[in-house]
Amino acid sequence: MDESQDPGLPFCNSPDLDDFSEGEDDSNYLICLQQLFEPDEFDSDFFQALRLKFLLEEDNLPPTTGDFSELQQLLNHARPSEDPLLPEVSRETVGDELTSTYNLEKKRLKDQLDKLKGRVAITLDLWKSDNSLDILGVQLQSHDENLRLQNHVIGFEVLNLEASYSGEELYGVLKNVLKDYGITKRLISITSNNTPPVNSLVKRYSNEIMEDHTPFGFDGDIRCVGHVLNSIAGVVLNYTFFEPNKPNETRDKITEIEKVYPDHVRAVKNTAEIVFCLIDGVRDTAALRNAFAGINAKSSEKEKGSSPQTHVRDNEARWLSTFRTLQRFLYFREEFLLLLDLVKVQPKSSQKDYDLKSLSISEFDWDYIVTVEHILSIIDFRMKKLQNNSFQTAGLTMPYMAQLLKNIEEINTLEFKKSQPLLALGLLDACAEILKYYDIRGNTIEPLKHLYLATVLDPRLKLKTFKNLCFSETIIDAVEKYFYEIFHIYKREHNKNKRVPSHTNKKRKVDYHIQNVSRYDKDIFTVEDLSADDSEIRVYLSEMQLGPECDIGQYYRQRRGVLPILFEMAKDYLCIPAMSEPVESLFPQVKCMVADKGHNAVPGLIKMVAILKSRGLFVEPTCDFIDHDDDDDDGSVVETIHQASSDE
Repeated sequence: MDESQDPGLPFCNSPDLDDFSEGEDDSNYLICLQQLFEPDEFDSDFFQALRLKFLLEEDNLPPTTGDFSELQQLLNHARPSEDPLLPEVSRETVGDELTSTYNLEKKRLKDQLDKLKGRVAITLDLWKSDNSLDILGVQLQSHDENLRLQNHVIGFEVLNLEASYSGEELYGVLKNVLKDYGITKRLISITSNNTPPVNSLVKRYSNEIMEDHTPFGFDGDIRCVGHVLNSIAGVVLNYTFFEPNKPNETRDKITEIEKVYPDHVRAVKNTAEIVFCLIDGVRDTAALRNAFAGINAKSSEKEKGSSPQTHVRDNEARWLSTFRTLQRFLYFREEFLLLLDLVKVQPKSSQKDYDLKSLSISEFDWDYIVTVEHILSIIDFRMKKLQNNSFQTAGLTMPYMAQLLKNIEEINTLEFKKSQPLLALGLLDACAEILKYYDIRGNTIEPLKHLYLATVLDPRLKLKTFKNLCFSETIIDAVEKYFYEIFHIYKREHNKNKRVPSHTNKKRKVDYHIQNVSRYDKDIFTVEDLSADDSEIRVYLSEMQLGPECDIGQYYRQRRGVLPILFEMAKDYLCIPAMSEPVESLFPQVKCMVADKGHNAVPGLIKMVAILKSRGLFVEPTCDFIDHDDDDDDGSVVETIHQASSDE
């Protein structure tokens, strides 16, 4: 039995969890693909759906599999000689069916987007496979007319098999994707990791939108908060010996600390070696592995739900692996101590075979492990909440990052700096990393104004959240001013759409305090006076914040008649995803197909399979031996924001 599947081992690999959204279509063929039952008699469409699933769902078999003589013999043997309905199998028929299914699904989504009012958000992510193929993943996120969040992968583009590419080339690829779905001028934001090529792409898109003089322009360059959190956690781990690969600058700082605190540096290095040696021993040494399994079986049952949780997404960062290792080590603390007691009573010669760093774990070691694990758990908490693409996350970004900064600063007291000088440096660098990307204590909201506005539009948060988290009055005033400005732009567009054409000339008032007013010069004579009726905002801001269990979509649906402009704003700004993680989660599902040179998969095939998989069009038929587990989430994502000073 594979050790990674042994339930008795503390460091077993967790299964991958997929979270796909299903589409809707009137096509009989697409409905057949999504059937969850097997027809009582032979059905040609159902047979074709199963054939596609066999070739493309489980192991991403290439279409050439359809030409294998063994498969043909199998199907011929099963084919009733009098039944003319069983279709022929070949690479051509498989390719044609796949293309037809993909085109139907693309048309369905495009028609849906054409009917949808308002703007949409996308996330971008670049991925290099083991086969040196570069993939640009594009995910669309939007609200429907009832403010229900929708997610669709719309691009999985193979980038010309080139070693490098410019932002201009990337923009050309993205532009084709946006054109396919008719959303070229409708983007409110692009969430990405902000690599130089992607930065160039976003700038190119922004310039083109400004040249077209669209009412809203584009200034929605959103950095993926997941990559920022990864960077923050990595900075902390660099000052521990759980992370062997460190930047030269960090190594120099550790060397300087070692001159002042040599015993401390030696002790924490020893702790990391103890942890890794014991883990390796349980994994690689049969005697230790069997002894641990026996101890684990005899141990009293752990409290239900106390086992460390894993993340929903794939492609996790290195620090998450270290964090989960420390979690599991602490979880099995008693079992490890019992294991070491068993080793101690064995002959010295046997003890040497286990190659353990130490046969005891001191209280200092345990305290240090707990401290590092706790710091990482504070980051992990935000990661789990902000990566969930089943509810609105943009409004949570600024409060969570401000709260994270506050939590880290509260840990890094004078006493902590004396007892943990290395970790204290790591926390200082982590704070600097937060402020590098989220200048919470600066004097401008300009690079982050979409995220600030999304927070205000969240009825659980509003402006009061910034006051609770001690944002400066300068920032709060700027957020409020921007809120009013965007409200009046939306109000103007709302009234324009409702207005009956008239030749009556009216004197317009223009407010030149609108930021970047030149962007709206096409509509300069329809700009409303900012002193106009803003009772809608006053009603909204005067209401109390709602509880963390509040359904944002339901709130705005119920108050659409009272808050029509804010409904439209929320529909746009709250669809912005905080992370590009949803695109990343798709990569492992097609990794075999992309990375294996034997598949000879062409870029178009890779794209079609990835997109159809993401939309749940290859679904398991119901069978007795299939077990589907649901991944539940209580949705309570802002409870700690209401208590800014609460501990994790």
